[in-house]
Amino acid sequence: MVASVMSTFPGTISDSGLWIAIAALTGAATGNFARVLIHRVPLMMHNLDPGFTLFSPRSHCPAKTGSCPFTELLFAFCAVLLTCLLPKPIVVLMAILQLLLLWSLTIIDLRYGLLPDMLTQPLVWSGLLCCVLGISRVSLGEAVTGATVGWLFLWLMYWLLFYSTGKEGLGYGDFKLFAGLGAWNGWEALPHILLWATGFTLLHLLWRLIQQRVGWRDAYPFGPGLSVSGGIYWLVAEVG
Repeated sequence: MVASVMSTFPGTISDSGLWIAIAALTGAATGNFARVLIHRVPLMMHNLDPGFTLFSPRSHCPAKTGSCPFTELLFAFCAVLLTCLLPKPIVVLMAILQLLLLWSLTIIDLRYGLLPDMLTQPLVWSGLLCCVLGISRVSLGEAVTGATVGWLFLWLMYWLLFYSTGKEGLGYGDFKLFAGLGAWNGWEALPHILLWATGFTLLHLLWRLIQQRVGWRDAYPFGPGLSVSGGIYWLVAEVG
């Protein structure tokens, strides 16, 4: 049944103006929703206003500057690029969904040091759902194993660092984010993603140190490195 549903999608995406326009509009709309998530989810976590949700009150730009359209333009550009790189519309939609979650998690972690369950859990379940529907390149077994191993490995690393140094070197959100990346990429991808994430994090930390915006002893988020590495790995594997 799933195969018959998937067969209704075109086999390939041409580079016609129609597809490019659809991709750009979809990306811009997704970027707008990403801004809503980045602004509202941390406020909802702190429960500053019980009536404050993702959809209420009406969305507006809190910055009053020209920076707000940046996210929409970035997502529109990425959506067009993904349309040109990936072979099927359904895979492009998967990529845009993953971009929405990983971008939102990256910015929230950089700004607030948080990786909300409201975003990490959908990352895990959407990866598993893609496997169930037969639209993921990894099997359901690989995805379940990836999610389990991803969570357990960083959980063990957390306690190893805690007992060794007396400090929390990782957060629980990192476990869940790594589990989500395991669900999307399978367990065999996890060592590569972890290695890349460590490298990206160290490079970004070095850059911030040069700018004198952080110190060596300051806590530094690992989530952005995981998000960037997991997203790149998935895209390279899909294109390749």
